[in-house]
Amino acid sequence: MGNHSSGSAGIAVLLFEDNLAQATYTKRALEEEGFAVDICQTGREGLKALAEHDYQVCLIDVRLPDTTGVELLRHIQALRPRTVSIIVTGQGDERLAVEAMKSGAYEYLVKGPEMGHVAALPLVIHEALERQRLKDERAQLQTELWEHARLLEERNTQLRRANEELRRASQMKS
Repeated sequence: MGNHSSGSAGIAVLLFEDNLAQATYTKRALEEEGFAVDICQTGREGLKALAEHDYQVCLIDVRLPDTTGVELLRHIQALRPRTVSIIVTGQGDERLAVEAMKSGAYEYLVKGPEMGHVAALPLVIHEALERQRLKDERAQLQTELWEHARLLEERNTQLRRANEELRRASQMKS
């Protein structure tokens, strides 16, 4: 699924949500914004889907019938490290938010009783994907920088050898 420059088209989202009514509402809202959304109601079901398909984004509820959101985050990081994970929960728990961020979540979004958080999701998803893109770009530049530094060091070593040989040849002449 390619990411088109026209907003959300083609962005594959996996929604981990055991409340089917909330899941359906969220899916419908995101699909109206052009996202492609699959729902899974358990961690096991979601990890199976992740193993079979390449999702760019995971929206994870903190409490699922068979696991916790933070535990799921760790599995997702191991299985698909490039997937952007966002915790979407009914609990505004600061300790849990810190734990989730340390475990690899890009964002921690608290659900409102009127489902107002759903309106913010497209923006949050785009910001998270942009941060991921910039992180990848920075890593690529860092790799290139190290490679240039290595080549420069190699050239310096060659120049030192050449200078040493020139010095010796010059001494032999005199």
